[in-house]
Amino acid sequence: LTTVLNGRQRGARYLFGDEDKDLAVIDTCRVLRSPAFFRGGQQIGPGGMVFALGFPYADELGVKLDISDGMIRKFEQWEVVELAIVTAAINPGNSGGPLLDRAGNVAGVVTSKLDAVKMMAYADEIPQNVNFALKASLVRDFLDANAVNYETKRSTEKMGIPDITDNAGQFTFLVKCWQ
Repeated sequence: LTTVLNGRQRGARYLFGDEDKDLAVIDTCRVLRSPAFFRGGQQIGPGGMVFALGFPYADELGVKLDISDGMIRKFEQWEVVELAIVTAAINPGNSGGPLLDRAGNVAGVVTSKLDAVKMMAYADEIPQNVNFALKASLVRDFLDANAVNYETKRSTEKMGIPDITDNAGQFTFLVKCWQ
């Protein structure tokens, strides 16, 4: 594993994961300037505004944190986990990135988007805005089960998009897996 933050590559070590939820905990061997806080209190629901962050097409577009806005459309059971269906744009490189609320707190973890090619073959249509994220409660359950500490924060104060991006840049970085 390699991590990239502010253009600098460093090694990382896989500690443990959950294949069903597509989650892993890695040791980055770095001290983050600002931690991520999980949304405290009530889970954000359908119609709630969210921001997906990540590094889509990093090899082609560069290693700069990207943000896209959208909302939670609904929650659906998908195989063994309940996912949030979101309208925020998701592309390769967003997977594993945070899904943040308007206060910059973690409301979920981005997982994937609906496969447009398969849907075209199946339904003769290209889907729009059908993207997926794990609910924060599932991520917190995973962290609790593995004795990983995290903090929560009430989402009372709304932040501007530039502030959300700047803040997320303190705890969001590109992870490259080499297998």
